Amino acid sequence: MENRKDIAQELEEIAPLLNRISKKPVQTVPAGYLEQLNIQIPGNQAPVVSMKKATNWYRLAAAAVVTGILVLGGWQMMNESLKPLESEVGMNYAELTSLNVTDWVQQMPNESIDEYLQSANALAGSENSLHHYTVDGVTGTTVDEISDEELQLYLND
Repeated sequence: MENRKDIAQELEEIAPLLNRISKKPVQTVPAGYLEQLNIQIPGNQAPVVSMKKATNWYRLAAAAVVTGILVLGGWQMMNESLKPLESEVGMNYAELTSLNVTDWVQQMPNESIDEYLQSANALAGSENSLHHYTVDGVTGTTVDEISDEELQLYLND
């Protein structure tokens, strides 16, 4: 009972007009009206006819055509995406996946590696150059200050 009082009080605060509207149904049927109606119910019922859902073969054909176009387009795109790779790198996808990168890099001439590092440093800018990175946070030693012998000793460990 207290819950109804709370609801009525809240409704009065939020929308006082709604609280003043009558709660009885707006449309009513006079008493005894349905009993007075003289409705004749037919004795025999009409037969129930089931309706077949017509499958429209045009829809199925259109779906098959669209699926075929998508599959062929995807296959064509996959084949086209591998062709530039073969022309740039000089090997196909199967050879690239079986490539041992460590051996491949060791076979590269030092001039190629130096050329790459110089171009990468030029693109990165002098403030992002590898020579400015500190190796040891305590002493502030940069990569540029490490000798080749020290690097070789580190790599051999």
